[in-house]
Amino acid sequence: MRNFFIQEAVQYFRGLPDEHTREYETALAQYSTLHQSEDCISSYWEIMKRDMDVSFEAFYCLEHIYRHNRDYSDLKSLIQCAERNIHFTSRLSFKHIRIMYSVHSDAIQEILDYDELLHSAYDNAKEVPDHPGFLHTFANAFVTICEKCMPENDADDIISQWYDIALNYVNRAIELEPTYAKFYSTKARIVALKRHFSEATALILRAIDKEDSAKPDYSLLVGDYQYYRAMIAMRQYLLRVTKMQQSGKKSTAQNITTAFYDNTRSYAFISYARTNRDEVDSLAQQLNLRKYNVWYDKDIIAGQDWKKKLGDRIIGCNIFILVVSDDSVQSPNVIRELALALSHGKAILPIYIEDTLLPPDIEMDISRYQAIQKFRMSDDVFYTQLDKALSSILL
Repeated sequence: MRNFFIQEAVQYFRGLPDEHTREYETALAQYSTLHQSEDCISSYWEIMKRDMDVSFEAFYCLEHIYRHNRDYSDLKSLIQCAERNIHFTSRLSFKHIRIMYSVHSDAIQEILDYDELLHSAYDNAKEVPDHPGFLHTFANAFVTICEKCMPENDADDIISQWYDIALNYVNRAIELEPTYAKFYSTKARIVALKRHFSEATALILRAIDKEDSAKPDYSLLVGDYQYYRAMIAMRQYLLRVTKMQQSGKKSTAQNITTAFYDNTRSYAFISYARTNRDEVDSLAQQLNLRKYNVWYDKDIIAGQDWKKKLGDRIIGCNIFILVVSDDSVQSPNVIRELALALSHGKAILPIYIEDTLLPPDIEMDISRYQAIQKFRMSDDVFYTQLDKALSSILL
């Protein structure tokens, strides 16, 4: 079976259009999407290692599979392997792939010279000025670097030098391929750098509208768009708060720490141990700033039937956030809250705030849910992952 697939793949690769065309990239992306079983992946590796005339195309398929499945560890190993082959590294598409890897993975955090990466992406795009994929890769590299630099206020020089080029490139990509949804999302992120928030939001909505629901990674893509929409909304809100503080209007800014729950909107329920209250307060504040609606037992008023109140809030929530710590997994109240959420089929999001050994019963209950290991991450990485988990549910 594997030999038959190898023969079929080799024949397909040899019939591809020119490498410098968008059709070449699209054809390989479509082929790898349809053929990504374990046997297919093993076959691509075998073709690649045989050093055939189509070995690079097999590498391209592997890259596409790993990147779209977000298997960045495997992708890193693949690129390191390919870098030892001079026939690969001389290919224009290899430079394009290496840039995409740097931008999409956590490797961007390790880059010391962002300007060098942008020059490389810019030169790569200039070689094929009518290739929307290469144009978009530069634009995406630019805006991703700016977003990563923003907390340190290091992006002003990059924006000053590259903004107009990035905007022109993404506009050209849209002109060449107006149905490709991701281009609109990238343009939204670019114009948001100049605080054109209304235009940015409209572009994100256009991306969501244009995304093909038949794609196997449709939900991931729309989740990304919703995440960017939330980030744009948060930046607009923080800018407004800053202006109000500077003008002496403090009421809205003061409410940031208390306005966690709006009973007219979808919301997350946070379950936690009392000893973790300070961390939960901080988490709720940050979620509030990101326009998420949350509820936890801080809002219970003295004299209320607290068991009924908690039960109602769990049953009514859209997602149940379980703050995992050594204390919370031993808390009878947390265990009862989790049991009620599970019995009502709620989506569960475990957030580990410390390295915790789960009791067998809780491990059985939550092991099937994707967890976020907050204690292992920087705040930037944590809130990026949290936004992706929450944006499609609560915004």
